[in-house]
Amino acid sequence: MKQYDIIVVGGGMVGLAFVAGLKGTSLKIAVIEPQEVQQEFDKTSIDIRVSAITRQSEKYFREIGAWQYLDKSSLSSYGKMEVWDGESTHGAVEFSADAIGEENLGHIIENRVIRKALFNTVKDKNNIDFYFLEHCEKVSYQKDYAEVILNSGKSFKASLLVAADGPLSWLKKASGIGTLQKPYKQKAIVATVKTELTHEATAYQRFDHFGPLAFLPLKEFNKCSIVWSQDESKCAELLQLSEEDFLVRLKQTFESKLGAISLLSDRVAFPIIERTAESNIQHRLALIGDSAHTIHPLAGQGVNLGFADAKELVKVIKNSYAKKRDIGLQINLRPYQRNRSSDIFLMQKAMQFFKNIFAHQSSSIQLLRAVGLKAVNDTGLIKNLLVKKALGI
Repeated sequence: MKQYDIIVVGGGMVGLAFVAGLKGTSLKIAVIEPQEVQQEFDKTSIDIRVSAITRQSEKYFREIGAWQYLDKSSLSSYGKMEVWDGESTHGAVEFSADAIGEENLGHIIENRVIRKALFNTVKDKNNIDFYFLEHCEKVSYQKDYAEVILNSGKSFKASLLVAADGPLSWLKKASGIGTLQKPYKQKAIVATVKTELTHEATAYQRFDHFGPLAFLPLKEFNKCSIVWSQDESKCAELLQLSEEDFLVRLKQTFESKLGAISLLSDRVAFPIIERTAESNIQHRLALIGDSAHTIHPLAGQGVNLGFADAKELVKVIKNSYAKKRDIGLQINLRPYQRNRSSDIFLMQKAMQFFKNIFAHQSSSIQLLRAVGLKAVNDTGLIKNLLVKKALGI
């Protein structure tokens, strides 16, 4: 049985961001991941999965040395954001990087590019071992260590296990941690599109009572990634449409902001469910990223919450290790749970609020939305404070 200090189950973006924060330490780490990291891909293609990386996440990437590994030709920075109520002629707000003295509001980056950069940050580190094309089949917890057995028969033990294996986390479930679920009864349609007009490095989001539609600017001036959240029945209807009819509906809903639209990818839909683990920690276990929580994608904050988890857990582990404390004891993991709980709770409630208030069709609520958005847009101080909070600066 091979011994490690930490075993990370899940080598996606958040799992690798956590591991990168501990590179160069004397902690011995194993990463167990079913899928290898894609190192080569056709640059003329675009990953249908993209993430909006905030300035806070960018800062962490720079701290762990991952930013330098990002393919700069794949980074799409955006300097503006336009948000409007599609059921009101007055409800709109526009955010600008110039207004807060920043170079940009963030970056839209393909997930495969992020994962590759994070892996390249740590792949040659002596304290980190990778077990790709493997998955855990058994886990047990003892007083002084936790043990995992892989499908290959390999057996490892460690002082601490970290669950980074996604919203349906095997490790979370196998460890007896329950999950509170609040289905939004919506699905998000994602696709890559080409537009007639330039996106002008602007992120767009339109709301109506069916759900939000986001156009996220990609590197090329006339290509965007869309996230169209719709009630389940409406989503099914949209997916059954021919490509031509789907594009007509998409253009109409987007109010022809960028002219004619064509599809560059398939349309893929996934259910939107808010999930919260009953606890982010227990004896010799910590949960990060989607294993711990998921939120509505309307603000693009999900993966950024995960990166913040990774950063905080790295900080807590380093502090315990420096003081020669057992990094796997629940009492020594409590600062991680305490410091992340409020941020996650507030973000989940904010997403619920925005989703619910735009779902209302009453004229009084519509008027309230319009007045609120206009008030925010007309009050520079409030607007700038909101965007700084969202960016984490």
